[in-house]
Amino acid sequence: MRYVFWLLLLTACSQERKVQRAIDVLSQDPSASSLFCSNKFPSKDTTIYKESIVFLDTLYQLSPADTLLREDTIVITKTSPTKIITKTIVQTKEIIKQPTEKIEEQRQLYLACEKRYQALYIKSEEAEKQRKAWRERFFWLLLLAAALLGFTLRKPILKLIGK
Repeated sequence: MRYVFWLLLLTACSQERKVQRAIDVLSQDPSASSLFCSNKFPSKDTTIYKESIVFLDTLYQLSPADTLLREDTIVITKTSPTKIITKTIVQTKEIIKQPTEKIEEQRQLYLACEKRYQALYIKSEEAEKQRKAWRERFFWLLLLAAALLGFTLRKPILKLIGK
C-alpha cells in the first residue's frame, strides 16, 4: 500500500502534467495568456541587421622598369604591378518588429468599432427611410386637407363668382 501511495504522489507531481494543466488553463483565455507571455518573455521591438558588402576594387601601381648599367652590360629589371586597395562597406539595417499582442488588440478594437459603425449605418438608413415615408404621408394629408377645404368652400366661392 505504501508503494502505491508513493507512486501516485510521484505521478501527480510530474512536470509534464503540471505543464499540460497550465497549457489547458491558458488556452481557455487567449488574451490573458498572451499578456502573460508578453510580460514573461518580452519581444524585441527593434532588430539591427548588419550586412557587409565587399567591393573588390583593385588598383594597380605600375612601377617603372629599373635600368642598371654594369660595365658593358645593360640590365633591365621589370617588376610586376602591385595591388593596392580592396574596399569593404558595411550597411546597417534596422528592422522594427511590433509585438503580436498589441497588433491583436488593435485588430479586436478595429473589429468592435466596425461592428458599431455598421449598426449605426443600418440605423441611419432605417431612419432615412422612415423620414421619407413620413414626408410622403404629410404631403398626402396636406393634399387631402386642401381638397376638403376646397370642397367646403366651393359653394361660397361659386356664389361670389356667379354674382
